[in-house]
Amino acid sequence: MAVVSRLCGKMEPQDASLETCVESLSSLLKHEDHQVSDGALRCFASLADRFTRRGVDPAPLAQHGLTEELLSRMAAAGGIVSGPSSACKPGRGTSGGPSTSGDSKISNQVSTIVSLLSTLCRGSPVVTHDLLRAELLDSMESALQGDERCVLDTMRLVDLLLVLLFEGRKALPKSAAGSTGRIPGLRRLDSSGERSHRQLIDCIRSKDTDALIDAIDTGGKYF
Repeated sequence: MAVVSRLCGKMEPQDASLETCVESLSSLLKHEDHQVSDGALRCFASLADRFTRRGVDPAPLAQHGLTEELLSRMAAAGGIVSGPSSACKPGRGTSGGPSTSGDSKISNQVSTIVSLLSTLCRGSPVVTHDLLRAELLDSMESALQGDERCVLDTMRLVDLLLVLLFEGRKALPKSAAGSTGRIPGLRRLDSSGERSHRQLIDCIRSKDTDALIDAIDTGGKYF
């Protein structure tokens, strides 16, 4: 799958075998072997990046259930399985409770999932339209109940969608064509505000009152 991912990074949007490739990768996303399904996810990330660099609408990548699978994985990262995706089912224990190792593995994928969804939304009005009418809200609500990284990554997607909905695509800067999916307003929060948030969390966990007060005084402008 690592080799396939590198090959996908070199595939052109006009390649005649693209549709067959997308259909096969969409099937592999639901493979019971996590290494295979995770590899397919990285392949889609490589293809989406290729489309973005070429300035081509990435809608063909979502023709075989890609967005539904991504939303299902996002929901699973918050502890709730949304949809029939087999890739998310191993994250649940046999007793009905959450499996720590499975949830942790899915949570680690959130950055890739959000970046891929962001790339698809930035590049394709059709994908954005379909995504907003899918189980997006339920998936994001579930993801926001996950760990800190899951919440921050989900908020990146929320920020992008709000800009698209209320300001339109003309509000997206050309520099947003990168793989991070961040726009300037949120980038400032990620670089400065996020550091302040983490500093406060560390102070609280260590019960260091003096350091907590100093962190609030120096970082209060971000809140």
